[in-house]
Amino acid sequence: MLAEQQTMVVPERVTAVRLICRACEEERSEIEDDHFCATVDSSLRLEDRHGWATCRRGHRIELIRVSRIR
Repeated sequence: MLAEQQTMVVPERVTAVRLICRACEEERSEIEDDHFCATVDSSLRLEDRHGWATCRRGHRIELIRVSRIR
């Protein structure tokens, strides 16, 4: 099991993300299920700077929005 927290940085104007759950990828080799998919689709409203995505197996992934440095 993945001990560290999963985090994805979301660019300032992006509202929809598709990512891979690292915890599921690690467990995939343990369960040897070729049909298991670790893809996670999530969204983050433009006004939000922080959020969470959860994969089908319940692993949480932190979403953090970053702004461009001007």
